[in-house]
Amino acid sequence: MVADDAKRQHDCPAKPEGLKLDDDFLGRVLNLLREKHSPIAHKFCSGAGVDLQYIDSRITEQIIKHFAMDRVATGGIPVPVLSVHDSYIIAEEYKDELWEEMQIAWDKETSLKLDPNKVGYLQSLSPQNTRAIQHGYTDELIEDDPEEHQRLIASKEDDYVSPHYIERFKTFEKWRKKGKASM
Repeated sequence: MVADDAKRQHDCPAKPEGLKLDDDFLGRVLNLLREKHSPIAHKFCSGAGVDLQYIDSRITEQIIKHFAMDRVATGGIPVPVLSVHDSYIIAEEYKDELWEEMQIAWDKETSLKLDPNKVGYLQSLSPQNTRAIQHGYTDELIEDDPEEHQRLIASKEDDYVSPHYIERFKTFEKWRKKGKASM
């Protein structure tokens, strides 16, 4: 915990000297945000964010339920999926299934239908365009994409991974391999 706090303090820029986060300053910031985002300005400070977080939590609940229970009910094995806010960490081999379940949950929880043919930001998030960087990356891309391989290796150099996490990850990998062997 202390190492995390120290890293957080190192990564966060210092508050400019003399800056006071009083009501006057925060009011000016809020007004600037309202100007910049005028189509949704009426939603600021309205509780809409809490409503959106609730929808997000229901989407996440459906995704976790699918991977933990629904797969077992249909003869499959459960797959660990971790949620981080509105993102998910899952073994890369399940990314297409995750994407499909995200769309199903989205459709169920919102009245907004996703257009799979729409090109743009949403399309850029599709599994075909999403890169996974996982702990334990060894040499999967060394021949197919040597530049990406080097980038991944370099991106991991300064990562801190606790000994406790490493042990849990090894246990997970053993469990995962055991599950594949029994299929």
